Amino acid sequence: MATTVILIRHGKPQTGEGSNRTDPPLSTEGETATRRIAMHLNTQGYKPDLILCSPLLRARQSAEIVAKVHSAPIQDIEALGGSFDQDALIAKLPAPNEDKTIYMVGHDPTLTLFAHNLIGQKVLPAGLSRSGSVVISFDSAVGLGKGRMVAYYNPERI
Repeated sequence: MATTVILIRHGKPQTGEGSNRTDPPLSTEGETATRRIAMHLNTQGYKPDLILCSPLLRARQSAEIVAKVHSAPIQDIEALGGSFDQDALIAKLPAPNEDKTIYMVGHDPTLTLFAHNLIGQKVLPAGLSRSGSVVISFDSAVGLGKGRMVAYYNPERI
C-alpha cells in the first residue's frame, strides 16, 4: 500500500493577439498533449481518487481533460495556484495505508520544486514539460523528502 501523487503541468496555453495574457486558456496543442498524457497514465494503471488543480483557467481545463479520461472528481485548490503552498498540499494527501492516488495539476516552476522537495533531491533538472507528469510514491509516510520518483512522462515522448 502507498500514496501515489502524480504532478501534472498544465498544457500549452494560447498565445498571440486576443489571448488573455494573465490567465490564458489552453491551446489546441495543449489540449491534445494533456489528453495524450492522461491516456498514457491510464494505460500505466494510474487511476486518480481525486484531482486537485490550480484555479487558473489553463490548469482547470487540463484537469477537466484528465478527469474525463479517468472519471475522477476535481477540486480547485488555491495552494496550487498563484499562492503556491506545499504545506497545504501535503496536508491534503492521505496516509499510505489508505492506498490512494492523487493527481495535482498546476504550474511550473512550482510543481518542479515541489517534486524535488517531496523526493528530497533534484530529479527534474529541466523541469516539468508542458502536460508532463511525474509519479511519486510514498510507502511509509507522506512528507518532504519521503517520496520516491517512480516515473516521468513527457507527452512528446509517449
